[in-house]
Amino acid sequence: MSLVRRALLTSAIVCGALFAAAPMAIAQDKDCGDFTYQEEAQAVFDAVPGDPNRLDADNDGIACENLPHRPVSQPSPTPTTTPADPTPSTSKAKPTTKKPSGSQVKVKPVGGVATGGGGSSSDDSGAYIALGGVVLVGAAAGTVLVARRRAGH
Repeated sequence: MSLVRRALLTSAIVCGALFAAAPMAIAQDKDCGDFTYQEEAQAVFDAVPGDPNRLDADNDGIACENLPHRPVSQPSPTPTTTPADPTPSTSKAKPTTKKPSGSQVKVKPVGGVATGGGGSSSDDSGAYIALGGVVLVGAAAGTVLVARRRAGH
């Protein structure tokens, strides 16, 4: 294998490793301050083994214990039946059922769902891409320079 090919292959491997490591550098570390409720932090803690976000400071299995718990909504009142009108009428009176006002949903969800597939929420991902491009161009230029010097001697 010629020196130029070996240098280009080494350059390609180094650049490939840099681009493979770029998504890891972009990944955001979650802290207790990133959550509104303890239950949200607990879900992230339970989803990833080993506590890489360090959400459980005292290692008791409970993440971000200082955060407030999500409020529990009260169940809606049960429907009540009103008695029929006591005055006689020509038709049979049927009991009416009062429905509670509002929607039929008893417990409304609060907060979002952590999916983990949307990429970075910060604006620094462009900087990592630009840095990778600069490294790639620099590695290619260095490889060509080294190959030319060695070929000249």
